[in-house]
Amino acid sequence: QLYRNAQAAMATVRSSEAADSLEVRMTAMQQYRLAIRKYSDAIQLMPQNHGLWSNRALCHAALKQWDQCREDGLRSTQLKSDFSKGWFLVAKAMWKEGSRSA
Repeated sequence: QLYRNAQAAMATVRSSEAADSLEVRMTAMQQYRLAIRKYSDAIQLMPQNHGLWSNRALCHAALKQWDQCREDGLRSTQLKSDFSKGWFLVAKAMWKEGSRSA
């Protein structure tokens, strides 16, 4: 839900040509940061939950924090090796980082 709230705020930025789009963009970024903190708290309670790791990776990707996205994506695939969303996030982060090796 946290990721979706931030995503909705960013969609508003994309569809809006309002003068305050910078303010909307900043609000969306704050939502992603808040989501990262909440997912981090949840990971402390349930570190074996691959979904929490991948959702936090998505938030890092939205903020273009590719290193953290890759790390969380890898952790989600270590917990569930057939988790395609996790592998996608790892690949995207590596591509954005310009990396050719895991």
